[in-house]
Amino acid sequence: MTPKRHTPENENRLKVNAWYTKHQPLRQTRFLVTGLEASVESIADLFSWKGGVHHIVLHLLSTCAELRFVHLGNAIVAGMETGDDPFQHFDDMVVKFSETITEGLLGSDEAPFAWIHVGHGDHDGHEAFLSDGSEGEGPYLETAKIAEAIEAMKGTCSYICLPVCHSLPSKLALEACENTALVFGSAEDIVTEINTQCIEATLNYAELKSRMKSVILGERHA
Repeated sequence: MTPKRHTPENENRLKVNAWYTKHQPLRQTRFLVTGLEASVESIADLFSWKGGVHHIVLHLLSTCAELRFVHLGNAIVAGMETGDDPFQHFDDMVVKFSETITEGLLGSDEAPFAWIHVGHGDHDGHEAFLSDGSEGEGPYLETAKIAEAIEAMKGTCSYICLPVCHSLPSKLALEACENTALVFGSAEDIVTEINTQCIEATLNYAELKSRMKSVILGERHA
């Protein structure tokens, strides 16, 4: 009997299904924002200031929610093959705000669903750095050490956005993690207009679905 041959489209679908069955990104429930001032404790606080960084964060959180539905759609298709019910992992999302990376991100052994840092970025030509908090004069953390910490966490961090200066080196370091998916940060120099980077990271459902497919088929996280 001739073995059944899958078309390239079917092969790709099987790879996507296998990724969702293995990684189950819907288990992660935290949207984490670091680098904001202490006065921001909830989403409602973002509406109390017109424009600027707060407005950008709202846009990015909306994209994170859209990515959640991309994952749900793919997980439902994967579940048809395995019998797994993705809704059992579809818990309510929690948006957490923290002044610092140390407290908000590094203080947990569970990867967030999404992480947005609106502090500052830098590099010395070799090493990439991110400010721990929002003030440029404060301590800077080696992005490589942050990447190591994320990689040691449970679960997959589906979305990272770094709308900061010199964000490209940090993006590349975080993209190399085995448990990160979509990472955004394109600034090679000083950011004079934060909107530019955030527009790149604010994608619709179809764009997010396409990006996730590329990440999975690229076998960076097989």
